[in-house]
Amino acid sequence: MSTQLTVQERAAVALRSSKAEAELRSLVDSSKGIAAPTNKAGRDECHGAAMTARNARTAIAKTSKSARDDAVQFSKAVIAEEARLVAIIKPEEDRLIVLRDEFDDEQARIKAKKADEERARVGIILSRIDKIRQLAISAAHFSASAERAAELLAVARETEVDATFAEFYGEAVEAKAAAIAEISEVVHAKGAAEAAAKKAEADRVEAERLRRIADAEAKAKADQEAKEREEARKAEDEKRAEADRIAAEQRKAEDAKRDAEQAVIKAEIDAKLKAIADAEAALESKRKEQEAKEQAARDRTQAIKDAEEKAELDRRLAEQRKAAKIERMAEKALFDARSKIIDLAESITDTSVLAAMFDAASAVANKAVKIKAD
Repeated sequence: MSTQLTVQERAAVALRSSKAEAELRSLVDSSKGIAAPTNKAGRDECHGAAMTARNARTAIAKTSKSARDDAVQFSKAVIAEEARLVAIIKPEEDRLIVLRDEFDDEQARIKAKKADEERARVGIILSRIDKIRQLAISAAHFSASAERAAELLAVARETEVDATFAEFYGEAVEAKAAAIAEISEVVHAKGAAEAAAKKAEADRVEAERLRRIADAEAKAKADQEAKEREEARKAEDEKRAEADRIAAEQRKAEDAKRDAEQAVIKAEIDAKLKAIADAEAALESKRKEQEAKEQAARDRTQAIKDAEEKAELDRRLAEQRKAAKIERMAEKALFDARSKIIDLAESITDTSVLAAMFDAASAVANKAVKIKAD
């Protein structure tokens, strides 16, 4: 079991935490009873307790700073001692690593060179084998003739397969045998194909010659037939032209006859239409004459009626004027009598005379009313 202090324990020792904690809690308990001050004594008490707490706090801060400063100095001393000791061994370490890396690099270079040389050697051998295989491919190409294929077959047979092929000797032997077999088949096939092509070409040339002869004969026959068709066409055209001329003359005669008949029919129709129009004009003239007579009669009747109505109106107006004149005369007479009566009444004091005058005035008024009514 380790007896070394932890970082937290070392920090507690540096700050004397056990004693400090007890003192701080005692200070807190001692000031718990202080409430909001209500007078100067209370304020002084509160201030004194606050200053005591501040002093305790700043003492802890100072102790902490001192401990940290010591730790910083210790850390710097450790770092400096580390650098001094490392400087003793580091150059030797670097030198040994350089020597080791140089050896490793050289071995890698040698290994890479051997690998490159091996790849080049193998590549050359495989390329030689590929060239043997390529002979068969070239011989089989459509552009290669049977003669060219035979030349490539000779090259394949002359190609020497020896110990220089090393571990690929067996592969080279197989490639050569396969190339010879394939090219041999190609030579045979191309020879047969070329022979067939030559025969086909000869047959084509002969067929072309026969075709040209047949075409010439067919053309001559076609020309003759075309000439005969042209002569027949001309004869037919002449015959058709003559028939068209005769038909045209017949149509012209028929048209002239039809035009004459239509002219006669048109003249008859025009005459009938004119007679109908003349009859309609006569009827229209009679109708207008009758309407004029009827209108004149209506005008005369209306004139008589208008004259009678005017005479009646004049009569009524005359009567109205006469009645109005009589009414005005009666009113004037009545007004004059009333004025005279009033003048006399003003000068008469006898009631009997006034009564007689009133009776006379009433009689005059009644007469005037009667006249107005008549």
